[in-house]
Amino acid sequence: MHKLFLILFLFCKGPNIEFELAQLSKNKKLSAEELSYSLASKLLGNTLKNFQIEKNKDAYDIYINYGNDRAYTFQSQNQYAERMQFDIVKLIINLFVFLKDTPISSLRISYSKPFFVKTNDREHTEEFEIFRVKVFFSDLKNISGLKFIHDKKKMDSDIRENFNKVRLVWKIEMNETARIELK
Repeated sequence: MHKLFLILFLFCKGPNIEFELAQLSKNKKLSAEELSYSLASKLLGNTLKNFQIEKNKDAYDIYINYGNDRAYTFQSQNQYAERMQFDIVKLIINLFVFLKDTPISSLRISYSKPFFVKTNDREHTEEFEIFRVKVFFSDLKNISGLKFIHDKKKMDSDIRENFNKVRLVWKIEMNETARIELK
Protein backbone atom coordinates (compact mmCIF):
# COMPACT_ATOMS: atom_id res chain seq x y z
CA MET A 1 0.00 0.00 0.00
CA HIS A 2 2.77 2.45 0.92
CA LYS A 3 4.65 1.72 -2.30
CA LEU A 4 1.54 2.45 -4.35
CA PHE A 5 1.03 5.76 -2.56
CA LEU A 6 4.66 6.76 -3.14
CA ILE A 7 4.44 5.92 -6.83
CA LEU A 8 1.19 7.87 -7.20
CA PHE A 9 2.70 10.82 -5.33
CA LEU A 10 5.74 10.90 -7.60
CA PHE A 11 3.64 10.78 -10.76
CA CYS A 12 1.10 13.34 -9.55
CA LYS A 13 3.76 15.82 -8.58
CA GLY A 14 3.75 17.29 -12.07
CA PRO A 15 6.47 17.83 -14.64
CA ASN A 16 10.01 18.50 -13.52
CA ILE A 17 10.82 22.04 -14.68
CA GLU A 18 14.56 21.41 -14.60
CA PHE A 19 14.13 18.42 -16.91
CA GLU A 20 11.91 20.46 -19.27
CA LEU A 21 14.48 23.27 -19.42
CA ALA A 22 17.30 20.79 -20.03
CA GLN A 23 15.34 19.28 -22.92
CA LEU A 24 14.76 22.74 -24.39
CA SER A 25 18.44 23.63 -24.14
CA LYS A 26 19.40 20.41 -25.97
CA ASN A 27 17.17 21.30 -28.93
CA LYS A 28 19.72 22.28 -31.60
CA LYS A 29 16.94 23.58 -33.87
CA LEU A 30 16.37 26.55 -31.55
CA SER A 31 18.40 29.69 -32.11
CA ALA A 32 19.88 31.53 -29.13
CA GLU A 33 16.99 34.00 -29.35
CA GLU A 34 14.32 31.28 -29.39
CA LEU A 35 15.99 29.30 -26.62
CA SER A 36 16.39 32.38 -24.39
CA TYR A 37 12.76 33.36 -24.81
CA SER A 38 11.53 29.79 -24.30
CA LEU A 39 13.52 29.42 -21.09
CA ALA A 40 12.39 32.78 -19.73
CA SER A 41 8.77 31.94 -20.56
CA LYS A 42 8.98 28.57 -18.82
CA LEU A 43 10.64 30.02 -15.73
CA LEU A 44 8.45 33.10 -15.39
CA GLY A 45 5.13 32.02 -16.90
CA ASN A 46 2.55 34.80 -16.86
CA THR A 47 4.83 37.07 -14.81
CA LEU A 48 6.98 37.72 -17.91
CA LYS A 49 6.04 41.20 -19.07
CA ASN A 50 8.66 41.97 -21.70
CA PHE A 51 11.47 40.06 -23.37
CA GLN A 52 13.98 41.62 -25.75
CA ILE A 53 17.17 40.26 -27.22
CA GLU A 54 19.64 42.30 -29.25
CA LYS A 55 22.64 41.16 -31.23
CA ASN A 56 25.83 42.84 -30.08
CA LYS A 57 28.71 41.86 -32.37
CA ASP A 58 29.00 38.08 -31.95
CA ALA A 59 26.80 37.77 -28.87
CA TYR A 60 23.39 38.74 -27.56
CA ASP A 61 22.17 40.99 -24.78
CA ILE A 62 18.92 39.94 -23.12
CA TYR A 63 16.46 42.24 -21.37
CA ILE A 64 13.69 40.72 -19.24
CA ASN A 65 11.02 42.65 -17.40
CA TYR A 66 8.86 40.63 -15.09
CA GLY A 67 6.66 41.11 -12.08
CA ASN A 68 3.40 40.20 -10.56
CA ASP A 69 1.12 41.04 -7.73
CA ARG A 70 3.01 38.68 -5.43
CA ALA A 71 2.94 40.11 -1.95
CA TYR A 72 6.30 40.29 -0.30
CA THR A 73 4.60 42.85 1.90
CA PHE A 74 4.04 40.47 4.80
CA GLN A 75 7.77 40.83 5.43
CA SER A 76 9.79 43.73 6.84
CA GLN A 77 11.41 46.25 4.48
CA ASN A 78 14.78 44.46 4.62
CA GLN A 79 13.21 41.03 4.18
CA TYR A 80 11.17 42.37 1.26
CA ALA A 81 14.27 43.62 -0.56
CA GLU A 82 16.27 40.47 0.18
CA ARG A 83 13.48 38.13 -0.96
CA MET A 84 13.00 40.10 -4.18
CA GLN A 85 16.75 39.98 -4.84
CA PHE A 86 16.81 36.25 -4.07
CA ASP A 87 14.09 35.69 -6.70
CA ILE A 88 16.08 37.71 -9.23
CA VAL A 89 19.31 35.84 -8.46
CA LYS A 90 17.43 32.55 -8.78
CA LEU A 91 16.19 33.63 -12.22
CA ILE A 92 19.68 34.71 -13.28
CA ILE A 93 21.25 31.43 -12.16
CA ASN A 94 18.51 29.29 -13.67
CA LEU A 95 18.79 31.05 -17.02
CA PHE A 96 22.58 30.93 -16.92
CA VAL A 97 22.66 27.18 -16.23
CA PHE A 98 20.93 26.53 -19.55
CA LEU A 99 22.35 29.43 -21.59
CA LYS A 100 26.02 29.35 -20.54
CA ASP A 101 27.05 27.61 -23.77
CA THR A 102 25.17 30.04 -26.01
CA PRO A 103 26.48 33.35 -27.34
CA ILE A 104 24.86 35.47 -24.59
CA SER A 105 26.89 38.45 -23.42
CA SER A 106 24.66 40.00 -20.77
CA LEU A 107 21.38 39.67 -18.99
CA ARG A 108 19.39 42.63 -17.70
CA ILE A 109 16.56 41.81 -15.30
CA SER A 110 13.95 44.35 -14.35
CA TYR A 111 11.31 43.78 -11.66
CA SER A 112 8.04 45.71 -11.81
CA LYS A 113 5.16 45.70 -9.40
CA PRO A 114 1.74 47.35 -9.17
CA PHE A 115 1.24 49.76 -6.29
CA PHE A 116 -1.69 51.71 -4.94
CA VAL A 117 -1.17 55.39 -5.60
CA LYS A 118 -3.16 58.19 -4.03
CA THR A 119 -3.35 61.44 -5.96
CA ASN A 120 -5.86 64.23 -5.34
CA ASP A 121 -7.92 62.03 -3.02
CA ARG A 122 -8.18 59.37 -5.72
CA GLU A 123 -6.64 55.93 -5.37
CA HIS A 124 -5.58 53.87 -8.35
CA THR A 125 -3.06 51.22 -9.25
CA GLU A 126 0.06 51.95 -11.26
CA GLU A 127 2.89 49.67 -12.18
CA PHE A 128 6.42 50.74 -11.35
CA GLU A 129 9.82 49.32 -12.10
CA ILE A 130 11.43 49.00 -8.68
CA PHE A 131 14.65 47.08 -9.29
CA ARG A 132 16.93 46.49 -12.28
CA VAL A 133 20.26 44.69 -12.55
CA LYS A 134 22.66 43.77 -15.30
CA VAL A 135 25.03 40.83 -15.18
CA PHE A 136 27.59 39.68 -17.71
CA PHE A 137 27.82 35.99 -18.51
CA SER A 138 31.62 36.25 -18.45
CA ASP A 139 31.36 37.15 -14.74
CA LEU A 140 28.93 34.32 -14.04
CA LYS A 141 31.26 31.83 -15.76
CA ASN A 142 33.88 32.69 -13.12
CA ILE A 143 31.57 31.53 -10.32
CA SER A 144 31.95 27.83 -9.68
CA GLY A 145 29.11 25.65 -8.52
CA LEU A 146 26.16 27.48 -10.05
CA LYS A 147 23.35 24.98 -10.44
CA PHE A 148 19.63 25.05 -10.97
CA ILE A 149 17.67 26.37 -7.97
CA HIS A 150 14.30 24.77 -7.40
CA ASP A 151 11.51 26.74 -5.81
CA LYS A 152 12.67 27.00 -2.24
CA LYS A 153 11.56 29.43 0.38
CA LYS A 154 14.63 28.93 2.55
CA MET A 155 18.19 29.37 1.38
CA ASP A 156 20.54 26.59 2.38
CA SER A 157 24.25 27.39 2.70
CA ASP A 158 25.09 26.56 -0.96
CA ILE A 159 22.28 28.72 -2.26
CA ARG A 160 23.19 31.58 0.12
CA GLU A 161 26.83 31.41 -1.03
CA ASN A 162 25.89 31.54 -4.73
CA PHE A 163 23.30 34.24 -4.01
CA ASN A 164 26.04 36.43 -2.53
CA LYS A 165 28.52 35.64 -5.33
CA VAL A 166 26.02 36.69 -8.01
CA ARG A 167 25.19 39.90 -6.12
CA LEU A 168 28.91 40.74 -6.07
CA VAL A 169 29.15 40.67 -9.89
CA TRP A 170 25.85 42.21 -10.89
CA LYS A 171 25.50 45.92 -11.57
CA ILE A 172 22.46 47.49 -9.92
CA GLU A 173 21.01 49.99 -12.39
CA MET A 174 17.93 50.89 -10.36
CA ASN A 175 16.88 50.26 -6.78
CA GLU A 176 13.67 51.88 -5.60
CA THR A 177 12.97 49.43 -2.79
CA ALA A 178 13.74 52.06 -0.13
CA ARG A 179 10.78 54.11 -1.40
CA ILE A 180 8.32 51.27 -0.84
CA GLU A 181 6.24 51.68 2.28
CA LEU A 182 5.03 48.45 3.77
CA LYS A 183 1.75 48.75 5.61
